[in-house]
Amino acid sequence: MRRLSIVLSLLLSGLWLAPAPASAQRVNRIAAKLVFQEAKRLFQAGHYRAAIRAFQRAYRYRQHRVIQYNIALSYARLGYTVPAARHLRLYLESRREGDPPLPHELKRVLRKTGLVTIDSANTGAALFVDGRFVGMGRVDTVVRTGSH
Repeated sequence: MRRLSIVLSLLLSGLWLAPAPASAQRVNRIAAKLVFQEAKRLFQAGHYRAAIRAFQRAYRYRQHRVIQYNIALSYARLGYTVPAARHLRLYLESRREGDPPLPHELKRVLRKTGLVTIDSANTGAALFVDGRFVGMGRVDTVVRTGSH
């Protein structure tokens, strides 16, 4: 009986020490903020690839529209229009009234790309655009403007 009470005490104390969901969210916010600050520093130093990796790490901690905006801007600075457009569209889907207007380089990304929806009657069909696999069945994908 004594052994059972010790085991139960250990189990209950472990549950008490486990972080509550609110605490986990708070830890994630703090981690996201720290990683985001590092990403901003890398971006400002012109290390866009490293900044993208850091912004993506921050996004794993906290899915926030501003992080998508910064990833888009980093890709645009590298000249990678399509990845910039993908992240920019995620930002625009959650954009709020009062957010600052887009800078010219991101407006240029929107002008140079389009969103294409491919809907196959065969839901198991592999779909390709320009020889690149984009999904199965029904797909929304970003492409450069022009013929494909």
